[in-house]
Amino acid sequence: MLDVYNTIKPFAVKFKSGRTLKFDVIPADAIIGLFKDQDGFAKIDKYFSRLRDTINTFRNEYDYIFIDCPTNWMFFTQISLYACHAVLIPTKHKN
Repeated sequence: MLDVYNTIKPFAVKFKSGRTLKFDVIPADAIIGLFKDQDGFAKIDKYFSRLRDTINTFRNEYDYIFIDCPTNWMFFTQISLYACHAVLIPTKHKN
């Protein structure tokens, strides 16, 4: 069983104003790239539950939890969207 707490990497970004923004990141595992096939909702539901349960372990420790998903509609994007409470879609303003 993976100890998720051991995967957390602290980061800090220092702005020109002197303000520092600190945040934690859990980097993606290379094995995620292997999940490109769509074996039906049973598989997605199983991993959705695991991702949701993992996120729930951090709910009281963080104000926000962001999951950066690929732009394609593949396995990881699907389970991430099923496990989240809100979706942010970045766009480019043309005006």
